[in-house]
Amino acid sequence: MLTTHIHNSLQQVSLTYLPAQYHHSTCMVDYYICDPVTGKKIRKQIRLLRVRNRTTQREFQRYVADLIYNINNRLAAGWNPLHETSNAKHYTPFSEAIDLFVEEKIKECRPDTMRSYKSVSTAMVRFTSKFYPTMLVGAFTNKIAMEFLEHIYSSRKISARSYNNYLKTSKVIFGFFKDHFYCPVNPFEEIKIKRSEDKKRGILSDGTRTLLYEYLSENNKMFLLVCYLVYYSLIRPKEIRCLKVQDIRLAEKCIVIRSEVAKNHKERYAALTTEVIHLILDLGVLNHPATHYVVGANFESGPDKLPDNAMSKYWDKLRRKLRLPADAQLYSLRDTAIFENLKAGIDPLTIQQHADHHSLRMTDIYAKHKDTELIDKMFHQPISFHK
Repeated sequence: MLTTHIHNSLQQVSLTYLPAQYHHSTCMVDYYICDPVTGKKIRKQIRLLRVRNRTTQREFQRYVADLIYNINNRLAAGWNPLHETSNAKHYTPFSEAIDLFVEEKIKECRPDTMRSYKSVSTAMVRFTSKFYPTMLVGAFTNKIAMEFLEHIYSSRKISARSYNNYLKTSKVIFGFFKDHFYCPVNPFEEIKIKRSEDKKRGILSDGTRTLLYEYLSENNKMFLLVCYLVYYSLIRPKEIRCLKVQDIRLAEKCIVIRSEVAKNHKERYAALTTEVIHLILDLGVLNHPATHYVVGANFESGPDKLPDNAMSKYWDKLRRKLRLPADAQLYSLRDTAIFENLKAGIDPLTIQQHADHHSLRMTDIYAKHKDTELIDKMFHQPISFHK
């Protein structure tokens, strides 16, 4: 009855502990604590029968009094014996666990990847600080995970695609926590992605590419090189920002995409065509020190890296000036080249390797782009139904 009364009292007042007491009938000292991860009330017991049998009554009474005094002082100071178990990491404050994640990942990830991790991590810390200020990493449940995602989705009014990116990154963060024993399960693992529209990137027609060539040849040859590297060499814009003069191998007609630069963290060799090589020589890129960036600050080869958003900002101005279609993006040049290569009969495996795709399935997606010239071709060059 006494145990039931204490347990009910603990539930009613929601204390983090109930002080230690000695029970003469069982010769035990017990106290109650709250598991901050599960919210359950746990009874801890210390059996003292051996101590009583080996000491005098006066010594035993003094021992019990000291034991209860020490336990209660430690409990009052915030001590929780659960933190000393094999699952001690579960009781790490959430913000502290996030700091450990960022500190670990910064050693192995590209700056662009880290920006994504830091953005979602910061959003998680802000969310928990507001709604769950005493959150421990092991207490982050599936329900809280859904609350976080829906909070981001509604408060920031992001698209379904952005929501899915938050979900993907959150899975990575808690995958790290699970692998390092900070939480028993990944609370984001079973959450389904939202249905989203396909990426709005159009294929750039011959006329559009000619317009780009004519303008950039006169006004910004270095950005023309960027376009060439995206189109001919299938190098991603973010990778181009990190290329250095030492990566260019003219004798081998290729440029090295180092593992720390590549999106998929694997070194690869991107082919250089005659047009790209001639433009590199014309710009005098190889006259710079080996450690200089190919496309550096101010769209010049040099020691300083081009800012993160410089390419996209310039492209936006270029699109408005040349009145390019709204779905025309710098990355569209890569899509266009893959599409054109597939139509030209180059085997998909070669394109997959050159484009640095994970699988042929990814390469096959590019075959589904709309061909703006298809209708005219089929009208003017029809096959014959009969001879």
